Amino acid sequence: MAFQQPRKERIQGLANLFVQELEKGRGVEIKDAGKVRAIFVNTILENLRQEEELEKEVAGTLRKHGQQIYEKGADFQKMLQDGKRILAKKRGFVL
Repeated sequence: MAFQQPRKERIQGLANLFVQELEKGRGVEIKDAGKVRAIFVNTILENLRQEEELEKEVAGTLRKHGQQIYEKGADFQKMLQDGKRILAKKRGFVL
């Protein structure tokens, strides 16, 4: 399963929403909205990269046991999601 990254435009749109919400807050002054947006974009992209690595690690582990998974009729996708959730929790990573 290939991890599908959201399009850059969607990430930038999300960053724009974050900045707009921050600007609505009392006592919040943003001097360089472009820089703040860039920080949000970079943070989101880094989080997605880490999630992709986590998924690859879990998928690799499951593939090592592929025959057993197949023989037992287990759902590979469900095991992938469960494994990813468990590994993320152990590492303090929020999905």
